[in-house]
Amino acid sequence: MNTDFYKLGIIGKPLSHSISPVIQKTALDSVKLGGSYEKFEIDAENIFKALEFFKKSNYKGFNVTIPYKVEILKYLDQVAESAKNIGAVNTVKISKNGSLMGFNTDISGFYSSVLKKREKIENAILFGSGGAAQAVVFGLKDLGCKHICVYTRNFGKTKIFVEKLKDKTNIDFSVKLIEDNITFEKANILINSTPLGTKGENENLSVVSKNSLESLNKDALIYDLVYNPQETLLIKYAKELGFDYINGLEMLIMQGAEAFKIWTGLEPDIKKMQDSARKYFLNI
Repeated sequence: MNTDFYKLGIIGKPLSHSISPVIQKTALDSVKLGGSYEKFEIDAENIFKALEFFKKSNYKGFNVTIPYKVEILKYLDQVAESAKNIGAVNTVKISKNGSLMGFNTDISGFYSSVLKKREKIENAILFGSGGAAQAVVFGLKDLGCKHICVYTRNFGKTKIFVEKLKDKTNIDFSVKLIEDNITFEKANILINSTPLGTKGENENLSVVSKNSLESLNKDALIYDLVYNPQETLLIKYAKELGFDYINGLEMLIMQGAEAFKIWTGLEPDIKKMQDSARKYFLNI
């Protein structure tokens, strides 16, 4: 039996909504590893201090979430090629000598969850241009996507995001400003990769109105990367209008299992991770 104690964690802000400690503790228990998984809600200027703390305190690794998936790159000693291409890291492994290796497991989490619903995506609508959105773009590429329309309130930032990714993916991009009433072009999937809808101050917000969703192709899949609450306003609209949908819990579980393998070299029990997450939401 492995006698190592696996000290793990997550950095980001905010983190009050995160259930990563629930699923990762279940993963540890499922392979009979002792360990802990803690939340570290920090400001950007304290990232370096947090990393030094992890190294001095013998942490094995940590996750990175909004808004530091791109920012974390400048602090890492090595970055896996796939994460380098994506330009974002959500998982960091700490070696015995204290070096930091970055990975991106969001892409596999997104890809595998969509594949359960659709074998191919040709035309996508994406809200958001942060680290999660970058992984989504590469997941869409692997699903055969030819065109992505990115909706934004920050045209300049999003144009930079698109320019960075179009040569790496050979996907045709367009950028449009978010308006109160958007008329969508025909698309196979609409994705929210922003924090809108997340438990807390953004909980009662949606990236798109119910009226605008009515113009979407009725066969389209709606995917909200937000997982807490389970039913965001966007998912509520999707249900009311009869759309097929996915919430972010599936992606969270799959990327979390991949991260766990990176840290421990072991396969966690994904069903137990799913069950613990669902039990958590039933009890809150």
